[in-house]
Amino acid sequence: MAYQQHTGIFKIPQLTSEQEQEYLHLGEDSFQSLLERVLNTPNIPWQAEDQYDGVSIFEEKHEPHHLSYRMISKINATIEELARIHDFSSPANCKCYVSEYATDIINMETLHSFIERTKERPFRQAYLKWNAIRSPVPMIFCHRDFVYVETQDEFELNSGLRGWAFAQRSIKAPFAPKLYDFGYARGELLDTGCVYLETEIPGVLDVIYCLRINFNGSMPSWARRIGLRARARGLDLMNDRVHRLRLCSQHLRSPESCDCKTTTNSCFICQKLQHFKHKHCQSCGKVVCAGCSRTWKLHGTEDTEENLQFVCVCIACSLAIRGRTTSDPDRVTQRSSSAHLIPTMKEVLVERPNSFEMMNTITTAELATLQESNELNDEPSLGLDLSYVEVYRSRRR
Repeated sequence: MAYQQHTGIFKIPQLTSEQEQEYLHLGEDSFQSLLERVLNTPNIPWQAEDQYDGVSIFEEKHEPHHLSYRMISKINATIEELARIHDFSSPANCKCYVSEYATDIINMETLHSFIERTKERPFRQAYLKWNAIRSPVPMIFCHRDFVYVETQDEFELNSGLRGWAFAQRSIKAPFAPKLYDFGYARGELLDTGCVYLETEIPGVLDVIYCLRINFNGSMPSWARRIGLRARARGLDLMNDRVHRLRLCSQHLRSPESCDCKTTTNSCFICQKLQHFKHKHCQSCGKVVCAGCSRTWKLHGTEDTEENLQFVCVCIACSLAIRGRTTSDPDRVTQRSSSAHLIPTMKEVLVERPNSFEMMNTITTAELATLQESNELNDEPSLGLDLSYVEVYRSRRR
């Protein structure tokens, strides 16, 4: 269902059916290119660039002004939850995403939504979008804006595990002139996107974010590093974003109902006596201290400021909610003992127009570095393991 953006910057014409099909075809080509680049052939030499908040950043040798980076992380989430977060079918959803989920985005508008999101088909989406990215150093470098087609879809591995991805490719749109007067330099997205892959651990996904961009202007490495860290921080915060969605679906107590049940002034987790005003977990109702709880800013179902509320949840309830998963355990398959060796793989893609040889793009040495740096308390090692990625099949919605 399409809608017009109301900023007054662009005047969006009514697209013809031929134009819609052209954009949909462009988006599908971008989606395929992203998956083929992430999961398959080119044996690209990636160089470890940085490590920030649990996100590993790799850089590919690139041409001047054409930058190529890859970020790798883990997330406690399901494909269904990620699809909901990336629902840009309304202006309210775009506004919520920018304010809550993307610290480096100044503004985002969906200019045209090609496919209506439904419960039966929640994963296949295609948008014509505009957004403005904050400059890492605004006093020196201009902000960048982009006009692009974004395609989202689910795909399936031959192991039975699923994946979900979105791909973005810039277009030349005569109805969206460059906004130099507003302080923006028009950049170009070259099949930028993110791939989420189910793992053998239910509710835990591999995250591979690919940034291929042409800034259409110079930007030194130190400035790029600042921008990359801002984007990496966004990936790291995705766990909090998913956690907020899960908290919104919980039946939480009101502060008043918690106060009337108070029989002790000691934190039930650390047992420290709370001499001053104590807090209550609005999930279990027990007394907690500030160190054993966290206040969450939650939105209602419509993600509007009117539905904004602040709730206190203890770490015990948070861990229980974070560990919840809607994944089907029967879909999880066991890997062989040699699966963790990350051998070079050569397979053929199925249900795609062309065939490509599969090769792993992360070296064993880089994998070892990831495994050392991505440990999370007492949980299993979260080092990247994509050995189960042999072939994929894009589901047609």
